[in-house]
Amino acid sequence: MAGMILFLGRLEDMFGAEQSMPQFESEITANELILRITGSDQEAYDTLMSKDVRLCINQVMQTDMASIRINSSDEVAFLPPMSGG
Repeated sequence: MAGMILFLGRLEDMFGAEQSMPQFESEITANELILRITGSDQEAYDTLMSKDVRLCINQVMQTDMASIRINSSDEVAFLPPMSGG
């Protein structure tokens, strides 16, 4: 089963609403996934790696980017900082 990558809020303007998960043989880190998504676009990489952007895997908010392991069947969502209103 193929996973999905979702971009919410202002991130959708930068990356589109969703992308298919790249296929890979074994688990990868969040940093490796972000590198695959952004390629050589340093601004896009910096945006997704910002401490203000939250990452959810399979609808569970992640708090420790260094320990995250992602499978190609996972649903990954990037959430921008929330603004009050």
